[in-house]
Amino acid sequence: KILLERQLLAKLRNVLGMNSRSWRTAAKKDEIRLYVTFYRQFGLTYAQVADILKIPASTLRHDFPELKYNETISKNFKLSTDVFGNQLKANEI
Repeated sequence: KILLERQLLAKLRNVLGMNSRSWRTAAKKDEIRLYVTFYRQFGLTYAQVADILKIPASTLRHDFPELKYNETISKNFKLSTDVFGNQLKANEI
């Protein structure tokens, strides 16, 4: 049953022209990687970060790993905060 549902979902995404991993923009991916890097630097596990970000831990480990030493993100990336300076948000320039 699970295999059938996955196949149907794949067909639906194909009809709609959606790639299952393409719905996040490059800026959003960089934002998530920055969050993961920040939390990992404070000793949190991927499972703990996954609980905070509401993203499965396996997705974080494979698609959004923490930044490596001397790794950079896109130059078109800009961070902004809400009016209270609490919530970080990624924007593309």
